[in-house]
Amino acid sequence: MEVGFDIHVMIKEKSFIVQYQSLLSNNPSFRRGLEAFVKGYDCQSGQVISVPAMFNVARSASLCKELNHCMVEKAMEGFAKIYSEDSDLFLFINVDATLIKEGGIAAEWLVKKAESFGLPVDAIAFDLLDYETLNVDEIRRFIKSCRREGFYICIDDIGKGFNNLDKILLYNPDVIKINVQYLEKLPYQDYRERLIKQMTHLAHELGILVVITGVEDERMLAFAYEQGVQYFQGYHIDRPKRFDENNIDVFLDVEKARKAIERYIDEALMEDARSMMNKLVMVLNKIREDSHGWMDKDTRASFEILFDQYYFIQSGWLVNGEGRQTGEAYINNDGFDERRAGIFRIYGPGHDYSDEQYYSILRSGALDVWITKPYYSLLNNQLCMKTTSYIEASDGKQYMLVLEVNVSEFSKFNVSALFEADKIEQR
Repeated sequence: MEVGFDIHVMIKEKSFIVQYQSLLSNNPSFRRGLEAFVKGYDCQSGQVISVPAMFNVARSASLCKELNHCMVEKAMEGFAKIYSEDSDLFLFINVDATLIKEGGIAAEWLVKKAESFGLPVDAIAFDLLDYETLNVDEIRRFIKSCRREGFYICIDDIGKGFNNLDKILLYNPDVIKINVQYLEKLPYQDYRERLIKQMTHLAHELGILVVITGVEDERMLAFAYEQGVQYFQGYHIDRPKRFDENNIDVFLDVEKARKAIERYIDEALMEDARSMMNKLVMVLNKIREDSHGWMDKDTRASFEILFDQYYFIQSGWLVNGEGRQTGEAYINNDGFDERRAGIFRIYGPGHDYSDEQYYSILRSGALDVWITKPYYSLLNNQLCMKTTSYIEASDGKQYMLVLEVNVSEFSKFNVSALFEADKIEQR
């Protein structure tokens, strides 16, 4: 527990420790970033003091401005020594409301402080944090003043609380950091990923660089890469390392980590796509084999059987040899929310699909199965793939079975268990 430290002594003696964490891009033409994390150090007790604890005490002593100045100075001081060994770096420094409120005065002080350490202003980006108590004009003045001096501005923790899309539009920063750890609290994975995609695309349209923070596993790394994110930050990429003058080398050697990112992304995306397609083809072949049984029932009953066995199918319909829909399009009401069904058109009997690519390809005999690229379904705003394959009724008549498959739910489906059940029945 952080108790008993003297904030006056800490500020006077500049008793802080600094950690730096890398921000890496898969693009070698992008400079590497380092984010500074500054914590207090109480010399008497030897305890490390967290940022919230320092500011809680500093607030009571009216020393928030002085504390933030010391933390910025300490971050620049350590970075300057690393920068002298590798000038292809830039630094992210957190600044809080007390510094932001000073506007132009703060910007002038920041320039002088950077110059005192021999740092160019274009090697520094300021992360704006905890500024919700300030009004928009105060924040804009600080941003304008820093930009005029040549610094970069970053909006941190996008996805936390109200710190979202409106901040991108209001302040037009140079960089945004999307914190996936806050978005992970949202209940649906597809919705979380959709938000990341939309925020990333908006930023790119405005010429803003995007950093994904909180990258803790390979799945999020691969997804962030697919969205065109420029930088990755998190424990899966690099852990914060404490700075001292004898360990500068550990901040310079990141080539292994960068190559690991490139290698993993290339291999993982390819392997995931291959695995998904193989798994889906196996299931579609199984559906084709079993179609004689359920196709003898009326169409609604047939799809109810299909939905019951394959919960990841969210909708489906049949197309005849002339490319016409033979009945209604059915929605899996048990597995999916159909609240949008009354807004977006679901085609009915007789709709003509003969101009669709999948129809002409299957009719030509070039393929037995057609699977689209993943897309977001308007029915439930979740990532889906559309599949088309031939099935045959007991009278020998063939139909094209069109199914909309929920990607997230399908990834959980145990294909092996499906075939194991068949083996047990055959015995």
